[in-house]
Amino acid sequence: MGFWVCNNYVKPFVQYGLVYHNIRCKVVIGYFNEYQKRKESLYGNSKQIDYFEGEWVGEKMSKFYRQLTPIQFLDISDLYKLDYVVIESEFSESFSEYKPRFENNRVKIYKINDVKEKDQCI
Repeated sequence: MGFWVCNNYVKPFVQYGLVYHNIRCKVVIGYFNEYQKRKESLYGNSKQIDYFEGEWVGEKMSKFYRQLTPIQFLDISDLYKLDYVVIESEFSESFSEYKPRFENNRVKIYKINDVKEKDQCI
């Protein structure tokens, strides 16, 4: 199965499950499936985000991400090898028992290994 990726510069061609944009850049179709799985684990799928109120899909996806707990991020990390979690400061209550590795007035960044170490102590 092949499909076309359009751009305005060079016509791509499809061969053996690869989409060639140009000589230097190729995309493997399987990467799209992997991307979708990763995206759904952090931002939910269409059924999961339907439970959240919002005027548009991006707002619902943000609400899904914001409600994830440190343990859920740890589970996602086991699948996709996360190193850090970035949380908006105003939505970081669930991480209150962890010390951020970086913070400013907008975001806090937590190291997933800190969650792992604390979880193992419990």
